[in-house]
Amino acid sequence: MEVVVAKPTSKQPSDGSFPSLNYFDVLNLDRDADRGDDVRCVLTELRSELTDCPAYRSSLIQFYESFIFPEFLSTLKKKNVPIKTAMGLDYLGMVYEHSNILALEIPRAGTLPTDLLIDRIQKLPCPARNINIAKGVIDIKRKEDGATLSHIVNYSNLPEIGEPMRIAICDQMLATGNTISKAISILQEKYGRRIESLFLGSVVGVQQGIETIRDTTSRYGIKTRLVLGAIDDGLNEKSYIVPGLGDAGDRVTGVWRPNS
Repeated sequence: MEVVVAKPTSKQPSDGSFPSLNYFDVLNLDRDADRGDDVRCVLTELRSELTDCPAYRSSLIQFYESFIFPEFLSTLKKKNVPIKTAMGLDYLGMVYEHSNILALEIPRAGTLPTDLLIDRIQKLPCPARNINIAKGVIDIKRKEDGATLSHIVNYSNLPEIGEPMRIAICDQMLATGNTISKAISILQEKYGRRIESLFLGSVVGVQQGIETIRDTTSRYGIKTRLVLGAIDDGLNEKSYIVPGLGDAGDRVTGVWRPNS
């Protein structure tokens, strides 16, 4: 398994409000020795110009369910518990410890991955007792004005949940990283030190976006795990990922038509 771990970044803010040491790691799934081939098979279907919208949605669900969500679940704390089995025998079992999770939706490319994550968490053993999950929304639109690219916040709805809290963002693509960086800043302003960690799961991303997220989370001292299906070559002149997925939002919502 290839895990690229950035060295801890030491920064001392002028007001001393954030920790000086930050942990950031990146997992590139298509370089994973055990799962790389399976990941590339699903990525091929997602990337192909011949994949219609229903097939794209199906492959996207498969990708998150098979590869991204298990990585998030592995970050949740567990503990051993002694129980009696139905046979009346002693057994040392395991349960999830109490967690507060905010699943953040950035609806630019559809809500499917976020909704899937919430459904997956709610189906875990004893979720009502041990895991508190809530959905937050930050609607950030990308605005292109000639050569200028900006991001505008149209709407934000962030609930109050317990602390410490884990943030989970499932966004299909990590391009410049500016949209997610803006969202992280809004989360930091809202929750501050209540944020324990950040998990970001994307199908594809590029180095520029990774560095943007690293810089932002380092500034706030947020422990971060970034999981990508693949790290692509880069961005074109319109800041689109290449080779990328095409217009992922249109492909999820069903308005895109494949080339014949």
